Amino acid sequence: MKKYIPEFIQAKNNLMSYFGCKDDFFVKTATNASWYIRSLDGTYFVGYGKEDEKPREAVIVRRDGEPYIIEKGDYTMVICIECVKIALILKNANKK
Repeated sequence: MKKYIPEFIQAKNNLMSYFGCKDDFFVKTATNASWYIRSLDGTYFVGYGKEDEKPREAVIVRRDGEPYIIEKGDYTMVICIECVKIALILKNANKK
């Protein structure tokens, strides 16, 4: 386990650096999903999912007044708000 945690952290740092993103976010991959961006009364949404299922939608965060969407090469990173379960990894030696 000591090997996997630092490797995960480094991989996440590399990903954020690739997209030029200085903030830290929970990262969810949806590279096999179809997706779209839509606007409703000035609020932007990203929808994504499998072709045969109803898409999930999330509200896109704004940065400097614009939707926080970063396109880079073959990929796009959308910073959005979606209710998700998270896996929080804690170090047992730090338990009080």
